[in-house]
Amino acid sequence: MLVRQAHPDNYSRLKDEEAATQMGTNFFGPYRLNRATFSSFRTHKTGTIVNITRIAGIDGHPACGLYAASRFALEGV
Repeated sequence: MLVRQAHPDNYSRLKDEEAATQMGTNFFGPYRLNRATFSSFRTHKTGTIVNITRIAGIDGHPACGLYAASRFALEGV
């Protein structure tokens, strides 16, 4: 039995590789870029990171669950 409140999205059609690509592009890409800048920030003792995301990271649409999850993950860091 599977009980979910959310819409089933397109999970049944989505391949694992496609899900990994979505998370890699929308979360791990910015995450890695942020981490790469930290050494420069430490050297200069200053720095600012501005992540521009979409409202989907806070209020996702049922048909875009994986996209919203990737954006929510970025909001979380």
